[in-house]
Amino acid sequence: MVQSNMVNSNLQQPTASKINEYKQYKEKNKQDMTTSVLSLNGFYKEQMEGYNFDYTKSDHPTVALFHFAIKGFALVVYLFGGLFIREAWTLPEIVIVIGAVDFWVTKNITGRLLVGLRWWEEIDEASGEQLWVFETRVNENQVSQVNSFIFWATLVLTILAWGFLAVVNVIGFHILNLTGISFQLTIQIINFYFYFQCSRVAKTRAKQLAKVLGAEILNKMMNQSVIWPMRVPKQKGL
Repeated sequence: MVQSNMVNSNLQQPTASKINEYKQYKEKNKQDMTTSVLSLNGFYKEQMEGYNFDYTKSDHPTVALFHFAIKGFALVVYLFGGLFIREAWTLPEIVIVIGAVDFWVTKNITGRLLVGLRWWEEIDEASGEQLWVFETRVNENQVSQVNSFIFWATLVLTILAWGFLAVVNVIGFHILNLTGISFQLTIQIINFYFYFQCSRVAKTRAKQLAKVLGAEILNKMMNQSVIWPMRVPKQKGL
């Protein structure tokens, strides 16, 4: 009994100030947690709103539709053309012709209008060296997210579709069908690869330009939406 009283006497009873301090601490943590949750919800809300797809917001809706339609048309012709075309070679030839038109349009028109990018090959007259020329807009903010999504997503989905058909025909030993499929797959991969390189090089050069010219001059250029070409030496094997 004596020992129990000694223990109880050594225990300090919480004072009113300590109790208030503890309550304030809990209330502060509760408010911080609420603020964090609200901020996180707001962040995700902004992200989701940023990725809402609205085709009507495209500033080049006809070009975007054509970019998607011509690639889809080639797939439709391949899948259902056999119902109307009897000659074995005719269907692959039609697929190749559509692919050639698609390649030129994507390389020279839809890429420039939808994502502000264009690429081509040229030879330096002075050195005779082969160069890849990547053309890009300085102001990437003028590139619509809707246009960018349609452009890149269509390219990727088209590659996956023709790649799947190529695997199916290889397994089934349909060599004749592979002529049109392999052509389509090749041109889609080429366009995707060089547009990706164009986008990557453009971002690198823009950072270098910002360091050289400074933010003020670069901002003026961005407001004018200047387009400039960048020449990169052609790598062996490409």
